[in-house]
Amino acid sequence: MTLGAGWSKLGKKTTIGCIGRSSPGTCSTTATPTQPPSSTTSSGKSLAASLHLSRSSSTGGGTPSMAGVLGRVFPLGRAVEELGDRRSSRFSPAPSTLILGPARCNKSALLVQAAVSEAAADGQVLFMAPQKLQRLPPGVHGMPTPSSSALENVRFLYAQNECELTGYLASLHKIPAGDRPSLIVIDDLHFFSHGQNIDAASQLMNAARILSLAQESAEFCSNSPECRVARPCGVLAAWTLGSGALKKDEVVPFARSLCHYVWSVHRKAKNSGGEEYHLVEEEQGRTCTVEYSLRLSPSPHLLLRQVALEERGAQGPK
Repeated sequence: MTLGAGWSKLGKKTTIGCIGRSSPGTCSTTATPTQPPSSTTSSGKSLAASLHLSRSSSTGGGTPSMAGVLGRVFPLGRAVEELGDRRSSRFSPAPSTLILGPARCNKSALLVQAAVSEAAADGQVLFMAPQKLQRLPPGVHGMPTPSSSALENVRFLYAQNECELTGYLASLHKIPAGDRPSLIVIDDLHFFSHGQNIDAASQLMNAARILSLAQESAEFCSNSPECRVARPCGVLAAWTLGSGALKKDEVVPFARSLCHYVWSVHRKAKNSGGEEYHLVEEEQGRTCTVEYSLRLSPSPHLLLRQVALEERGAQGPK
């Protein structure tokens, strides 16, 4: 296994982290939720670290790293630091991530895992969706589990339309400072931005209004003196492609104009044992691919396989 071997030469791929194809009970490189994998890069850097989000420039640190909130979804450890330069500060100070993908590809599972991980780290989570979860989706092996104590820090809000959603976001300043979220999650953003007889331009306008308000609310929560956690409040949303009038080549440029990170889910294979996925983000000549699996035995769970970074058009440090 090679971790953090430095950037590859022009056009080649660097493996940032590999997870062996073993069962959850025997996986040697995925650690327990409170103890990320302890490995070392070729340059001697430790990859065992906390999974806290990077601080934004408005709170005294740099802008978020390329992985962003993904450190709340998968057991990346400090491998997130191997993912390149800091993201542009032209965006909102609130770290914002949008996950795109087709229906039934476990996007909600990624969002719920991020919420559980943030709550387990003593954060407060606002999780908004159009309907109640019938059951918790599969969790990610090696990440915090949805214990009763963690779920006490997750506030689920089921909004029927955009008006209810934006109304609640606009009222976050009214709740006690200690209860304000450190992570705002919006599942099915496409649902809240879509309406009857609405065209593509109007849906994009609605989505922009929702994301902008979520970012403003997150920034307000981050600047609260009584904020419980020493990291900025982030925004994480999911969008199901094929819903409404918008196509992927319309959604992606729009999302990149508003969000720090835009990850696309690709279903690569399906068999009796589960499904294989790639989560891909492209930015500034780099493509980051997170490979993971849905495993059905002994119980449904997601398993990280590897994280790879491909450089295009520039040569990084040797």
